[in-house]
Amino acid sequence: MTVRRFRTSKSRRSAQYRHLVIPVNLNGVREVAFRTPLRAQKPPKTYTIVIKRQTLVSYAFIVIGLIGISFFAIQLQSKPHVEAFQASGAAPAIPAAEKPKTLSRSVPTKISIPKMELDTDVISVGQLPD
Repeated sequence: MTVRRFRTSKSRRSAQYRHLVIPVNLNGVREVAFRTPLRAQKPPKTYTIVIKRQTLVSYAFIVIGLIGISFFAIQLQSKPHVEAFQASGAAPAIPAAEKPKTLSRSVPTKISIPKMELDTDVISVGQLPD
């Protein structure tokens, strides 16, 4: 606190302090000044987001997967469009299917398995008309 017998203008006061000046006119005192040091101005807080490379890669794969899912979901909703295939050259003529020449159906009468030394006749069972 400072008691002054004179008045000071704002331009003549120190810039290092904050001044509260109260004008008074008592017994030769012209003003009472309270001065406090200025606080250093703090820069505004900045927030930085730190993301690890592994986390970033994981998020990238998730986004790619979601894009793929949405793409295939759109494809499933649309009707498939299939064009007929046209050969560029002349197609070879396909001959009519002929029946292969085979023997007529017969009933087995003998079984032979050489590795097991099996050689036997086959009997028909359950073939009666009853």
